Amino acid sequence: MKTTWSSIKRGGPGLGLHPRPANVLHARTDVGGAYRWDPTTMGWTPIADGGSLRAAGNRFHGIESVALDPNDDQPIYIATGKHTFEANGRIFASCDRGGTWKPVDLPFPLGGGNPGRAMDERLMVAPHLPSTLFHGARSAGM
Repeated sequence: MKTTWSSIKRGGPGLGLHPRPANVLHARTDVGGAYRWDPTTMGWTPIADGGSLRAAGNRFHGIESVALDPNDDQPIYIATGKHTFEANGRIFASCDRGGTWKPVDLPFPLGGGNPGRAMDERLMVAPHLPSTLFHGARSAGM
């Protein structure tokens, strides 16, 4: 059986592709953090390994979802928490493509490593009101 690979058009589970400009791409992993594509080096730069994310502890390196503001290529939001049995989750917000982060604690758990993690993104920036985030939680609804 021959496998054929092709490029994706607009992201997918675990990928946040900004509609403009080109090459603004972020990826999430279930237990290994988040990354930003660097077209200069043709490689991935870790964005969840330092600062407030590192200080937050290992359980926040499970990234359940990544969301980008479709109107501005600088903000990025990640919903974090490895497993729903550990503790409540946290959303980290960055206004500089993941250079620095501000944490926001959630009143419910997240499960970046739980079954169903690859089904699609659970976090979204409202396109006409970028100050609003929507999150579809496993245990708390929308």
